[in-house]
Amino acid sequence: MSVAGLNGYEDVIREMARLTDDWVQLSEDKKRELDEKLQELILEKGRSGKKILYV
Repeated sequence: MSVAGLNGYEDVIREMARLTDDWVQLSEDKKRELDEKLQELILEKGRSGKKILYV
């Protein structure tokens, strides 16, 4: 059976693709905190071989 043959498949894909959250403007402190955490993950990725997925 193909994936498209699954009941409701197209509806689920459309719902997942729909933007449902309002845009949130981060404060400068939160941006800095997020940047620091991302930098830590990037450094760790290089050592561990882990992948980072941006969504």
